Amino acid sequence: MSHTGDPAGPTSPPVHQQTAAPVPPQAAPPAPKQDSTRTIAIVALVVAGLAILGQLATMVLPMLFFGFFGLFGFTDDFDEGFGSSGVVTIGNGQAKLAADRTVTGPVLTRAVRDLIGPDDPFLPPIENITCDPAPPVSADVSVLCRAGAGEGWVIVRFTDATGEFEAVVVPGEDMMMP
Repeated sequence: MSHTGDPAGPTSPPVHQQTAAPVPPQAAPPAPKQDSTRTIAIVALVVAGLAILGQLATMVLPMLFFGFFGLFGFTDDFDEGFGSSGVVTIGNGQAKLAADRTVTGPVLTRAVRDLIGPDDPFLPPIENITCDPAPPVSADVSVLCRAGAGEGWVIVRFTDATGEFEAVVVPGEDMMMP
């Protein structure tokens, strides 16, 4: 047999030709589950951070607030009236001390009555004021003087050991307010 044209010889159909079978597409691997512990930890950190900021704010803001008031006029004076409270500093007086540096009630009453004077409508009537006796007088010793029922009180604070004092009127419910 002679071949014409094809040097490799006659071609025969392949007996078994394997064809590749189509591979079914694989699904993507499932997404990892959300870790709820991680979410809880993040939320806990945020809440803890807010709590720390809140704590700092409650400590720092009052210091700033009251510190500014200290710079703008609150002083350490004895007159602690805040405007509408009616507490009135009536001034300085002098009480005569006994030999043991005490002041009897009647002597202190007379000194307070002399300081107030008879004609001030915003202060208790001087005839109703009575004072307790004072212990040995020194700076910052205080004594309470009473006016009549509903007429208020006078607080006497000695400023030194010589008998000099400051007096403050605390009005009662029956007193006129300035």
